[in-house]
Order: sequence, then structure tokens, then C-alpha cells
Amino acid sequence: MLRDLLSEETLRKVLAAYQADQDKDPAYLQRLAQAQSGRDLQWFFDDWVYHDRGLPDFRVESAYPRQASQGNYLVTVTSKISPRPGRETPVTVRFDGGETTSASKFAAGPKGSSASPRQDHRQKLP
Repeated sequence: MLRDLLSEETLRKVLAAYQADQDKDPAYLQRLAQAQSGRDLQWFFDDWVYHDRGLPDFRVESAYPRQASQGNYLVTVTSKISPRPGRETPVTVRFDGGETTSASKFAAGPKGSSASPRQDHRQKLP
């Protein structure tokens, strides 16, 4: 899960920087991951390491594309998750001629929505 969040390359850097003799408190790995990625990962470690609630039940309740302007579309995805950890979820939009994926961060709570702008001048989304 951390690999998906950070990327294979960044996780390799984290593991290469790991020094067992320096691992004296629970936040050691978190600090390494944050230093290598340049991202605040407190929400991830709170929800998945320090207060592990097990694997969540995740489902998409709805996905709505709507035309914005100049060939752009706004795709809104509403998801439901139980238990309620915060998470970063990849959202992939497929269309004739390709696909695009972006990571959308959802705050802790039973439902989350993410709006992702997309541009495709060749094909309108259904």
C-alpha cells in the first residue's frame, strides 16, 4: 500500500536510507518516507500503521462526468468506505483514444468525493 502511495522508486529510496540502529521510535519509518517523498504522510501512518483497523470495504457509489469548458470535462466520483480511514485512491478515466489516472485524497469519513478535471478534444465522455 505504501508502494502505491509513494511509487516504487521512492519506496526503494526509503528502504535504502533505512538504518536499523536508528530505528528507535515508531515514527522513524514515517520520517524517512516523508523525507524521501516530500509529502506529509501523517494521515497514512495514523490510519494504516498506528491505528490499523484492518482492510476497508471500499466501493464507488457514483461517477458523473460533465462538460466544463474548452473541451474539458470534470469527473466527480463519490465513494463509500468502512471503516473510515483517510486514503489516497487512484481514479482512472477511460475514453476513446486513451485513459488518464490521478490520485485523489479522501479525508477520513464514511463518504468521500473527488473531482478530477480531464481534457479530451477527440471524444466526449458518455
